[in-house]
Amino acid sequence: MDTTEHITLSTEVMQAITTEQAWHYRIIPTEVTDSLFACYIDEAVAVDETRDELEILFGKQVNVHPLPSTQVEQTLNRFYLKQTKKSRKTSGT
Repeated sequence: MDTTEHITLSTEVMQAITTEQAWHYRIIPTEVTDSLFACYIDEAVAVDETRDELEILFGKQVNVHPLPSTQVEQTLNRFYLKQTKKSRKTSGT
């Protein structure tokens, strides 16, 4: 079953992290409060170490829910498009 069709992100949750953070840590936020950051995470990364690093980074409790790499990749591509060097160029130069 492809769960990426069922993963939806509110603008507020989506903006809780940068595109660079999403891809670097291979995470998709699901809930963000003053004291909690919950996310899907690529099951192929060191989940416990990444969770510990995110807790330090965000200063919050972090709950992670592993997903298969293909689902994380598809969801990241849907919500956190990487910018290419070409698309970062300013117009008129």
